[in-house]
Formats: sequence, C-alpha cells, structure tokens
Amino acid sequence: MLCRAFAFVGTAILLGCGSREAVSQSSGNGQDSGVDAGSVISDSDAGPGQSGADGGTTAGGDGGSDAGTVAGGDAGFKPRDPTTAVAMPQSVASSRICRVTVPRTASAWPGWSELAATASDQFAAAVDTDGAIYLGEWNGGFEVRRETASGWQSFPRLLVTSYFWAFTVARGHPILARTFAGPVTSPDQYWPWDVEVQRLGDGGWERLGAAFEAIPHIDPIGAQTAGKPALVADSLGRVLLMFDSEKGPSYGQAAYRWDGAWTAIGSPGIVNVSYGGYSSAIIPGAGDRAWMMSSWANRTNANLGCYDTGVHVASFDGTAWTGLGEMKRIRGLSEDTGCPLSDLSSASLAVGDDGNPLIAFDEDGHVYLDRWTGLAWALDSDWPGATGRYGSVTLSAVANGGLWLTWVDLERPDLKVVVQRKQATAWETVDELRSASRGAVLCVDEAGNPVMTVTDAKGGHLLYRQP
Repeated sequence: MLCRAFAFVGTAILLGCGSREAVSQSSGNGQDSGVDAGSVISDSDAGPGQSGADGGTTAGGDGGSDAGTVAGGDAGFKPRDPTTAVAMPQSVASSRICRVTVPRTASAWPGWSELAATASDQFAAAVDTDGAIYLGEWNGGFEVRRETASGWQSFPRLLVTSYFWAFTVARGHPILARTFAGPVTSPDQYWPWDVEVQRLGDGGWERLGAAFEAIPHIDPIGAQTAGKPALVADSLGRVLLMFDSEKGPSYGQAAYRWDGAWTAIGSPGIVNVSYGGYSSAIIPGAGDRAWMMSSWANRTNANLGCYDTGVHVASFDGTAWTGLGEMKRIRGLSEDTGCPLSDLSSASLAVGDDGNPLIAFDEDGHVYLDRWTGLAWALDSDWPGATGRYGSVTLSAVANGGLWLTWVDLERPDLKVVVQRKQATAWETVDELRSASRGAVLCVDEAGNPVMTVTDAKGGHLLYRQP
C-alpha cells in the first residue's frame, strides 16, 4: 500500500495509506510514434479532415476496421464500464459567446430545444474561439461533429480504445486525450497505462508528442484514477493537459502544455494524494497562469470500507504551483469507527471575471460555493440539503461574467437536474430538468440564453434554452 501527502514547496500534509477495489480490468495496447506539430494551433475556417467519413481513421499502430474494431496492439483492450460515473468525460464551460446555428428540434424538457443527441452518455462538448460548438462522442471509436448553419458536420472517426478520456477544441482543431493500456513491459504480463493527446488536423488525426506513462503496472489500487485526464485550450490555442500520475517518484496530478513539444507546468505531483483525480480540472489564466483542482480519497478503516474524501486547489504563477488549501468543511474521523465525519462527493472549479477561482462542491448533500479573495477562501453562497448524499455539482463561468450552477437532486423516485443562475444580488432557479441524471451549462448566446449538456436514460442531449 502507498502513503501519500499533499505536497507543495515548503508544505506537506500527510494523508496516510489505503487501498481501493478496481472498477475495471484492461489489457494490452500498441504503441505508435509521436508527431512534430507547431506550438500554436493555426486557424482553420473549413475545419480539419473530411466530413461524413464512415470508416474512420487510425493513428500509428492503432489500426481499425470499418466496424470500429481495433487491430494491432489495441486488440483485446477492455474499455471501461460506461456506467461508471468516475469515468465520465466532463465538458468545460466556455467564457466565449457561442453561436447556435444548427436546426433545433423539440426536447423532452419544456422551454428547451434539442440541438443534438447521442446514443450514450459518453460525450462532451467544447466551444471554439469563433463560438462554434463541437461535440465529441465515444461510439465504436471517437467521433466529432461541429455545428453549422445547415446541420452538424461530421469528421473522421478515430478508431482507438480508451479507459478515461477528455475533449476540447483549439482554433478549429478537435483535441482528444485518452488513457489506454500500453505495451507489455514485464514478464508477468502487467500493462502500463499511458496517456496520449491526439489532434485532428487537415491530414487526419495525429498524436501530439509521445505518450505519457501514468502507471507502470495496472493494479487494483492505482488503476482507479491513474491517467484520468483533464484537457483545455488557452486563449492562444495552446493545449493544457493534466492527469493523475501513479508512476513516481512524484505521485499525483502532473500538468503539461503543448508548445511544439510537451513542457511541464511546474513540478510533477502538484497535488500528491491517495487516489487523486476522481474530480479534476485545469483552467488557464492570463498568460502562463493556471488553476487546478483535484479530489482525493483515502481509506481510513479497511474493515468497514471507510474512505475520507476531499478536494484541493492550487494556482500556477508561471513558475511554480502554490496550494490554496483543502475545501472540506467537516474534517476528522469518528472516534468509534475511524470513518470520516462527512463525505465530499463532487467538486467543480471555474475562474470568475476578476481572474480568481471559484469552487463549488457537495459535502453530505450540502452544496457550497467558495470564492478566492486573493488571500483566502470566502463563502459566496450555499444550499443546505440540495442534492442528498453523493450528489453531483457543476459550476460554469460563461461570457460577460455569468455564473451558472447545476446539481443532481437525488429525489426519489425521479432524479432531476437543478439549474441555477447568479443574478446581481442572489441566485435564482432557472429550471429543474426531471429524469436527467447529469447536466452542465456549456455557454450562453449573445442574449445570455444557455446551452447545456444533459444525460438521461436515453443518452446524451445538447439543449438550448429558448429565448
């Protein structure tokens, strides 16, 4: 078992040791070479690749067929269980005005139009610098489409497998980060988990640099979060990648920026924690600045299966990371059982129009929203009993300083997603989307009407609040 700590320069908070059960198993994958790409992704009005391709493209040694099966080293890899909540990709809200030009259809929720639907909940959306919305979906490989005035334009499918994945877009180029089983490196047939980033260019999908090794050997403990990526593009079109590294000697979140090659953002192991990254995010600031968060879990009683949980936030000033503290309100363990006195089940990070971070999190069904003052965290708002235990919360900072907050209310017998908007002096409930299991505001149009991603029993939906 491994002992971990929050680790920053001059600061270390010991967390202790623990173990977790595996959520899935996986097996081998091929290895392909990297490509040499420019430091800033160029603009492309027409978009990369060819539209409407059914067969898909392959990358390096990751071969594939028209049916979506994977040849080469990816053969035999067992993808994650798509119902595992921790494996779900997360859309990153955009502060840009998004355009809504695709034809709209009626949705299951009054007051909302449907812009697109997906067959599964394995999807994520992103907004480009020109306001165009891109939709990424895992469906027998990775598929991307872009909204246009005449409908959705499809790009070539990338026929590879994935355990975790993340999606963004940078100046007309869809970007995918994925976690996959790397080549066998030991006689006992253990596989590493690798993380790579692929970009769709005019010539098809290409890998940006070499893959990162997130964990040398897949094991039931480290496999829970090893390699889970967070992905975003900054205002210059540079790609920022962060993932949970279980490789050592610096365990925890590692961050990189693509500048024609991968450049480490500070030292590895930003937040060196037990099982970090169930919820994680990296958000660019001005220049080379950045903000990040990472959740953590630590077993405190192996007999009872108790885990302490929390979330940590850090800032990058262009040179080094500085920890901004632990967010959990109720710390400590029971004297009788050793189990934690509260559970932090989800968290979401955003940067406000003042350039400082905000974080929303759910602790025992109580949703808190904290704002960084420059010196400390201060409570902005809270909603006691909002979600029920183990809820899900998402904070979105959008254009013109707008703030939106969504959470899943675990009311029985029906789930619902609560949609809140920050007004001048208070928060207001905009809607409650019943039968939805997840939801997040992606962006707003020129009039402030939101576009949001929603999942339900039928799959994924991209919704638009009708003016």
